[in-house]
Amino acid sequence: MYVCRYLKKTFREVLDHTRPQIIPFLGDLFDEGSVATNDEYSAYLRRFHHIFHTDSSIMREEILLLFDVDGTLTLPRSVIDPNFETFLYESIRPRATIGIVGGADLDKMFEQLNGQKILQEFDYIFPENGLVQIKNGIEVGKQSLINHLGEATIQRFINYVLRYLADLEVPIKRGTFLEFRNGMMNICPVGRQCSWSERQLFAEYDRKHGVREKMIRNLREEFADVDLTYSIGGQISFDVFPRGWDKTYCLDFVIKDGAYKEIHFFGDKTDPGGNDHEIFTDSRTIGHKKIYVPGDNDIGGENGEIVTPTKLNRFRSTFHTRHTYSRHNLHFFEANRITREIPQPSTPPEPPYSAQKRFVVSHMSLLFYNDAFQERVLHYVKPHVIFTGHLHRSLFIRKSLKFTEFTRAHPLNANAERHIVNSFDLRESHETFLEIMVPTCSYRMGERNIGFGYAVVDGDDLLYTVLWSVDRFSQLFLYLIYLLICFILLTMKLIFTCSIFATKKLQRLRITYTKV
Repeated sequence: MYVCRYLKKTFREVLDHTRPQIIPFLGDLFDEGSVATNDEYSAYLRRFHHIFHTDSSIMREEILLLFDVDGTLTLPRSVIDPNFETFLYESIRPRATIGIVGGADLDKMFEQLNGQKILQEFDYIFPENGLVQIKNGIEVGKQSLINHLGEATIQRFINYVLRYLADLEVPIKRGTFLEFRNGMMNICPVGRQCSWSERQLFAEYDRKHGVREKMIRNLREEFADVDLTYSIGGQISFDVFPRGWDKTYCLDFVIKDGAYKEIHFFGDKTDPGGNDHEIFTDSRTIGHKKIYVPGDNDIGGENGEIVTPTKLNRFRSTFHTRHTYSRHNLHFFEANRITREIPQPSTPPEPPYSAQKRFVVSHMSLLFYNDAFQERVLHYVKPHVIFTGHLHRSLFIRKSLKFTEFTRAHPLNANAERHIVNSFDLRESHETFLEIMVPTCSYRMGERNIGFGYAVVDGDDLLYTVLWSVDRFSQLFLYLIYLLICFILLTMKLIFTCSIFATKKLQRLRITYTKV
């Protein structure tokens, strides 16, 4: 599914009532062969957040939206996009109580969200994981790391960290390796004074060598006697704080402060070890997580274009793509035909009749092409369902384990039939594999029928339908006809005006000739 500016009203209404927990994006976000820029990413964020509308039956005072800042409302260590900022304050704030909770201190929040005006715009502000509590612009509470751990423990910890960093070999080092805050310490192996390009360089190095993870393992062993939590946040650093002082700390405050029927949290680092994980999985919140699966056209690979490491790294550093994601008993795996990448499950796949359901999301079709990559995906993941989007049409494929047989894609609501819900038995996956091709929702793809795929997992059944949009292709055709008619009328008017002018000029010439 690709959320664009032609998002159908009925689709928004369905999301309002069903609130899907997972939204895979399968299509090409940008023109073929291009790479995401900051402006395009900001536009994508605006489209993404626009589909989360609050239920009109719930009063503003009864629903709270809590946002992570760095990586959610903004790009990492960047300033919020002006258009998205306007949307947040003018479209979201009147409909819901809003707050921000981040690991950074208040000054860094000011930097990323355009200054102290956030004290008036947000109902709640929780710097340092909520250890500092600000309501309606006034600080109402604060916790102290010094009082909790004691000076001796803090000095012992800081001295050890500085010695470790002094011996650490990384491509670059700058300044501000340890930042002491009210309720936590932030440790940055590369130094927080690094430039944006140096940040990206270290982030890629850390992705390959696990610098932060290795350091955290070392600190856990050295300070096993101190009850500390280590949480990776952002691209270059990690936080250290007493156990229980994560972002869930702010929930105790807001629950006591207001009678909220729903508390929604929006974050990016929601996997185990990320600084959004605890509040995202907390039973008191409704967590929202986005998945973007890169396709061939987003990183190259179209018409013989080479997928260069530079393009791939730049794309991943911008979109923070998640290769795997789990929500309750649903497990999602990204597969990319162009880069030939496939994440392997950390544990062997469950038996076919297990309650655990596995899904593969891929831009290009997997079952349509019989090759070694297809066999690897089916062997390692054993997916119950595969979702793809490259062909831009609504199709499905049922394929048995016999890889040599001819594969045929069958129409699925192909004639834009409405109110038809298709049911697939997922228990058949031990004999056959199912792939559902989601149609495009953009008229620019040249398809007459455009819409959004919508699926519900009900036990061992997958219910799937297509929410068809207005026929944009026909509207575009009528628009072109309208332009053609306007052009013809304008041309006729111009010819008529020129004809009158020529006639009058000829008459004047005749009069002049007669006088002579």
